[in-house]
Amino acid sequence: MTKIPTKTNKTIRVKAPLKKVFEYMSDVTESSKCQPGVERVEEIDDRTYRWTQKEKDYGPVKFQVTYALHYETNEKDRITWKSTGEGNTDVEGGVWLKAIDDKTTEVKVENALASDVPIPRLMKAVAKPIANKELENTVNAYLENLKKAIEG
Repeated sequence: MTKIPTKTNKTIRVKAPLKKVFEYMSDVTESSKCQPGVERVEEIDDRTYRWTQKEKDYGPVKFQVTYALHYETNEKDRITWKSTGEGNTDVEGGVWLKAIDDKTTEVKVENALASDVPIPRLMKAVAKPIANKELENTVNAYLENLKKAIEG
């Protein structure tokens, strides 16, 4: 097993008031439907959720990402998350919202992952660009799905 760290930072604008965007994103169960590849999200308590992604098949390597996240919020324009230590992936990140005007909100997402992948350490250099691309694609798709869900 080899830990492969990845990180991304993305920003989009959503045609909706900040309060509406914040409320939607604060509902982890509902907003998780925007993330591609999710098999299930289970509520552990009102601020902690267990995530299980669908298994990925990379030829000789099959891998399923699992983690539990604890969420914090300022109840206005920021939501952060951090792994509890459960699962095979460490995750830390957040979303920051900024009102552009009464009808438009900027959504900035930062996410850092380190998955414990079942490959030899010597393969880390080969696997890292693949992991980076996976995270980029996932966050881009999440933001596009989020925009569609909120804008209706």
